[in-house]
Amino acid sequence: MRRYSSYHERSWDELLKNGVIPEYGANCKNCYIEDTVAICAGTKIWPGIIIDGRVEIGKNCVIESGVSIIGKIEIGDNVLIKQGTRMRGEGYIRSGCVIGSRELVNPKIGRNCKIEGLIIDSEIGEDCEIGRFAEIKRSTLSWGVNAKHSCGIRDASVGYLTNVSEYAQIANFDGVKKKKTKIGSKCMIGIGVRIMGGVEIEDECFVADGARVSENISHQTYFNPAKAEKRPQLYRA
Repeated sequence: MRRYSSYHERSWDELLKNGVIPEYGANCKNCYIEDTVAICAGTKIWPGIIIDGRVEIGKNCVIESGVSIIGKIEIGDNVLIKQGTRMRGEGYIRSGCVIGSRELVNPKIGRNCKIEGLIIDSEIGEDCEIGRFAEIKRSTLSWGVNAKHSCGIRDASVGYLTNVSEYAQIANFDGVKKKKTKIGSKCMIGIGVRIMGGVEIEDECFVADGARVSENISHQTYFNPAKAEKRPQLYRA
């Protein structure tokens, strides 16, 4: 894998003729872009970027400084890749997303998402928001999921319009072996909740702040055991 500029002056000129816009002094000497990369018109590139492999970038995107994109990744139109984001593997970022993650590995991210956390081998539906320092690993999130900062979701599926609050942890281990966890749609997972691996929470459930969940929760249940730290106000969508 090369780490020098693959765009010599002639190729750089062709890039500019195709409508790519260099920002803040970006040029062929401070941008490391393989000649296998395709970048569409109206996309702005900053200095200090690395784009390597079979990467396709759509129209009117912004690739800020310090961004690294390596592998076979398709990026849609009107996507903002924020400064310092690292992306590798095989996957896609659909149109209208804002990506500011320290690491994405094999990302599959739907349209109009805002991603600040770590995403590894996971599929994120449309209109999702993943907060800073959140970790999503080997999981599937349906559309409209809001995973707040510093939460963790591992080996789980999460239904549409579910909210996973700050510091909540969805585990993949039940104390004996790793298991898949399932969270339904329109659920509210409170602050600091701990969900053990293999648990299934059905649709429209509310899990109180600080609760530990080690058994299945049925449809439309308000789960607030004595060990919960406090009783929150009932969440209403």
